[in-house]
Amino acid sequence: MIDINFKNDEAAVYAFKKLYGSYGYSKFRMSRFEEYDLYASNKNFLVSDNVITFTDTNGKLLALKPDVTLSIVKNTDPEKNGLQKLYYSENVYRVAAKTHEYKEIMQVGLECIGELDDYAVTEVITLAAKSLQMLDPDYILDLSHMSFASTLLSDIPGKQKKQIMSFMAEKNIHGLKSLDIDADITEKLIALVSIYDKPEAALEKLSELNINDEAVAELATLIAALTPSGVAEHIRFDFSVVSDESYYNGITFAGYVHGVPTRVLSGGRYDNLMKRFKKNCGAIGFAIYMDALDQLLCDKDFNEVDTVVIYDDTTDIVAMSALVDELNRKGEKVKAVRELPRGLKYKNIVEMGGNA
Repeated sequence: MIDINFKNDEAAVYAFKKLYGSYGYSKFRMSRFEEYDLYASNKNFLVSDNVITFTDTNGKLLALKPDVTLSIVKNTDPEKNGLQKLYYSENVYRVAAKTHEYKEIMQVGLECIGELDDYAVTEVITLAAKSLQMLDPDYILDLSHMSFASTLLSDIPGKQKKQIMSFMAEKNIHGLKSLDIDADITEKLIALVSIYDKPEAALEKLSELNINDEAVAELATLIAALTPSGVAEHIRFDFSVVSDESYYNGITFAGYVHGVPTRVLSGGRYDNLMKRFKKNCGAIGFAIYMDALDQLLCDKDFNEVDTVVIYDDTTDIVAMSALVDELNRKGEKVKAVRELPRGLKYKNIVEMGGNA
């Protein structure tokens, strides 16, 4: 059992990595930058289309990576190496939601790429749930499926479809009612985005809508697999969780914890992105946005060191070295300095020499 009372983001990242490694996921390492074309041709997949670019010594335009998934998709070959189970903890560079300034943001997540089956999907959802549970035992994981919207909107032109998806994401009933499309489709879209319920009740409502029986069956199978572990108790079906269908298909999801007003985890199945890279396989994954967790992981009672030792030119260095060594042997974190650093969090302070 991993301790959910993280003292800081480093402890949280370590716990996430330990969790993913225990399920056989391997760490994926990558460069800080990629060719800019990778992001320019996939801007709709990015959280933000603001990308920091620079010109390499050979004249090639590069970018500090604003996203990890695109790099993993580009640099993996599941057809050659089989099912790829990968996790990452990487800094990405994007405009921060709070400050609207470029920021280096730690992002943790995982990807499962290759021939996906029901178990592989269940495992990824389980790991997303366990990640949230380590932050908050009363977490909520909103679950959706792109096939319902895709089925209803199959004959709708691209530009109008994008507007409808936007209305769905906002749960904008008035906007959906204003659409110049078939009344039956409008009615079903409104009924779909109005669903926010526990799995059993939501599946019953979905069956009654009669939009896509195959997707209903897939969700029912997933919930059955998630029930023994207790994960299903934290799931709510919410079909406003939609993404760009040129990248995503199938299951999408978003995670929430108390104390944070926005989603802290986001994921889904993105077979369509794989097709854009001419890779004929499935893919599903999620990312945890560590910047959204800043306040949650900020423990005001956390001390960076146990004891601060203040010394000056008159201090007996032999005695001070013996003291620091003794405290270290007791398991304490010690910081020896001439002046107390501003903002340092500590338990005890010892002054030696003329300071004593």
